[in-house]
Amino acid sequence: MATSQASPGNSRRRKRLTFRRAVLLLLVLGAIASATAWYRWRSASSGAESAATFTVTRGPMEITVLEGGSVEARESRQIKCEVQGASKILKIVDEGYQISQEDVDKGLVLIELDAKLLNDQQVLQELDYQNSMAALTSAREAYEIQLNQNETDLKTADLTIQLNRMDFERYLGEELAGRIIGEIESSRKTQLVKQKKEREEEQAEKDAAKAAAAAAGTPLEEAPLDEKAAAASGDNIEAVTGIADMAPSINLLDQAKPDDLGDGDARQRMRALENDLVLSEQDVALAATVLEGTKRLFAKDFVTKNKLDNDQLAYNRKVIANQTATTSKGLFLKYEFPKTAQKFASQYEDALRKMERARKVAVSQLATVEAARNSAEVRFNVQSRKRKELAEQIAKCMIKAKYTGMVVYGTGEHSWRSEPIELGAAVREQQVLLTIPDATAMAVKVQIHESFVQKIRPDQKARIRLDSNPNVLLTGEVHRISVLPDSQNRWMNPDLKVYATIIYIDGSQDWLKPGMSAEAEIIVDKLEDVVQVPLQAVTLENNQQVCYVSTPLGSERRVVETGAYSTAMIVVTKGVTPGEKVLLRSPNTPEKEASDKAAQDEKDGKNDKSDKAGKDAKPGKGDTIPVAKGAGP
Repeated sequence: MATSQASPGNSRRRKRLTFRRAVLLLLVLGAIASATAWYRWRSASSGAESAATFTVTRGPMEITVLEGGSVEARESRQIKCEVQGASKILKIVDEGYQISQEDVDKGLVLIELDAKLLNDQQVLQELDYQNSMAALTSAREAYEIQLNQNETDLKTADLTIQLNRMDFERYLGEELAGRIIGEIESSRKTQLVKQKKEREEEQAEKDAAKAAAAAAGTPLEEAPLDEKAAAASGDNIEAVTGIADMAPSINLLDQAKPDDLGDGDARQRMRALENDLVLSEQDVALAATVLEGTKRLFAKDFVTKNKLDNDQLAYNRKVIANQTATTSKGLFLKYEFPKTAQKFASQYEDALRKMERARKVAVSQLATVEAARNSAEVRFNVQSRKRKELAEQIAKCMIKAKYTGMVVYGTGEHSWRSEPIELGAAVREQQVLLTIPDATAMAVKVQIHESFVQKIRPDQKARIRLDSNPNVLLTGEVHRISVLPDSQNRWMNPDLKVYATIIYIDGSQDWLKPGMSAEAEIIVDKLEDVVQVPLQAVTLENNQQVCYVSTPLGSERRVVETGAYSTAMIVVTKGVTPGEKVLLRSPNTPEKEASDKAAQDEKDGKNDKSDKAGKDAKPGKGDTIPVAKGAGP
């Protein structure tokens, strides 16, 4: 039993030993922690000292936009293909050839296009031209002939009217004939006016019927041919010939009275009949007196029976002659006079109708030949124009020098959509074949990203350097900014929007050539006194803009506020002071690693829309440098 129980002295020794071990363990752990902290501090300090730094400065700062582009002439004369359709280049002057004034004077051929097809067309066109010219000559002669024929017909008709009027006046006398002719002409005018009005009314009725039928959707049916033929036969002949519309002839028995006759054939005939009647009456009276005396003598046997019979016979002849004269006068007054007068009146009316018909025929025939002449003139003009155009097209296949300068193929800008200008290449109408730039005034064309285009204004100054001669600094100013984005690069990157900007180069340099690569730095603004650091010294961590400042104890993380920025420098309005040194890249501190991890996790969780927005960012210088919202000039 005594051996199983520990003595009080042994228990105290074990407690002291346990306490010593715990104290020793704590000292070891403290030493390890101190060494670890010292190592981390030393590593950070040595990293900060070895990293590149920049001393924060205060002073003037230029806000610039730097872009690359190419040299081109301010003004260029373009030589386009003016041949219709497509053609091939048979000959072409070398690109870069310098056209002299002597070449212009001699008419140097710059490009010769294939004109074989045009020459074949010209041969056929010449035949069509000659045929149309012959047809036009014939049509013009036919027109002149028709004019002469119409003049002859109208003069003949007018002469017929005059002759019939003269005959009428000769028969009835000038006064009576003139009165009757006036009534005839007045009646005919009234008849023509009536016919014209009736035709207009009939046409108006037809038009109204057609309009009503069209509105109702039922086409108007015309009378069949057999009905028209029936209308033209029998009693319906007036419907076709228009005879019913003719005015009735004038009653010459009422108009041409014997007492109103003037000195004319009718009057002479009337006088002759009256004289014959008077003479026959006198002869009857004389014969009656002779017969009465012979009868008394015969009763006394002074004359023979034969004498009596002869006187009786003579008396009977005189009586018969008197009866004949009386009958002749009556027949003349009743039949011959009105018949002859009516005949002359009808002849005059017929002459008027012939004149009217001659006018209408003349108008109709003249319209026909005039239409043929006009048609021939149109065809001739068309053929002449085609002939001239073909000749011009053939002439345009030979493109000659008109301006002095250097030859550049096409527009000087090559595109995947256009075939290069070369020997044997197919070209189309209005395609630019050659460009002759004005080398005395040059410019630089650059593409400004949409994030900077709002800063660019005309008349802003620019510094220009060329890759071919980087030691020479040229100056210029912005002349024009495109209103719409350039569409040439859309097929490569539809999300990239750039605006073509033209910068005029000051002065004139003989060594400048179109197409040279250049870099233009546009001076957007000048700040007089600002605190500035390099763009790469500012980073974005946890949605905060920070700078790492080098201190004796290592790098210090500073949250800063920024302002305007250029291609290399950015303005810091708060967070750093002039004279401090900032790291040009952030150190790999635990805070930085945690921030990068959080940023990566947040980036992985973004949607496709955010990814697309990231693609629209301006590539190139300063792409990874964050800028505060609203920063800039």
